[in-house]
Amino acid sequence: MNTLTNSYVDFFQKSIIPLPSADIENSTISYSHWLIAIEGHLEKKRKYSWRVAVYPSSEVGSFNWNELVYQSESFDSFNAACAHARETEAEYKKAI
Repeated sequence: MNTLTNSYVDFFQKSIIPLPSADIENSTISYSHWLIAIEGHLEKKRKYSWRVAVYPSSEVGSFNWNELVYQSESFDSFNAACAHARETEAEYKKAI
């Protein structure tokens, strides 16, 4: 993961979703929410790729890069990554 975090060019926090109460009670970490983000990576030849990532988070969006919960495949377009972020957000909201 460290090699990926070093190559981030863009990072957009899309949404913060409360964890289901059962997950909070069973957790050993002090996070209460999921942070859904879109991450931009600069590939070779100055080409961007985009991924959707989910991290455990506080209610104000504080999170640890090393605690990645989910990472999508790479998208060539920002719009495709945004669409997948909306789908991911809907899936995580279903669990509430």
